[in-house]
Amino acid sequence: MSRFLTKGLLRGSEVTSFELQLQTSLVALARGSGTPTFTRATTAYQTDFEGKQNLVLSGEARMQGARRVRNGIVTSSENFSAWLVDGAATVTAGQSDPLGGTTAYKIANTTAGNGVFNAPIFSGANDKRYSVWLCGEVGGEVITVGATGLTVTLTTSWLRYSTLGIGTDTNFLLRPTGANKTFYAWRAQAEQIAGQANQNPSEYVSVGVLSAPYHGAGVDGVKYFNYLNPNTVADNIVTEG
Repeated sequence: MSRFLTKGLLRGSEVTSFELQLQTSLVALARGSGTPTFTRATTAYQTDFEGKQNLVLSGEARMQGARRVRNGIVTSSENFSAWLVDGAATVTAGQSDPLGGTTAYKIANTTAGNGVFNAPIFSGANDKRYSVWLCGEVGGEVITVGATGLTVTLTTSWLRYSTLGIGTDTNFLLRPTGANKTFYAWRAQAEQIAGQANQNPSEYVSVGVLSAPYHGAGVDGVKYFNYLNPNTVADNIVTEG
């Protein structure tokens, strides 16, 4: 476990030490270089604020008592060109995003049901929460988000949409139900939510974007929080608290 950061201080001939409890990140608030290193070659369990046991990753620092969020997207949660493409669909980078930048992607198809998909790490009969920011080209596009049968209807404004998958579905799908449809996508997230009291989408945690120590836990796609999930969902649209 790496719950505490220990440092030595040299004063004359006397060496003193102290312990600084890490709440959510390996990156401590300190002057100079305050980033420690952490290694663990095996998996282990973290106990969160609800008493839920979470199996953590090899090399992941465990912040006991904190809320753990893991984005299970494989390869990249932001680069949709790295996702698998269904047949007659194209993916174009450099599109306007909700923050005024150009990091969104345009996804267009010529055949009904074609789009892109990703295979998150979650498998088996585990409850899964999918979320992604989407915007329609003309509005009214019906898009499968997450598993087969889970759809949302887009507007021409950016919104974070979410669907709840239960069962053995394993892919994160983004597929228009019709042909010759165009929509825009930004920042996808897949979460395993079995056993959580609040099963709304968590804060976005990127995959394939940052370098070590990533979001503070030493592994990509995992972030710890010391406050409750503030987000709500109504009609498949996420309101972020």
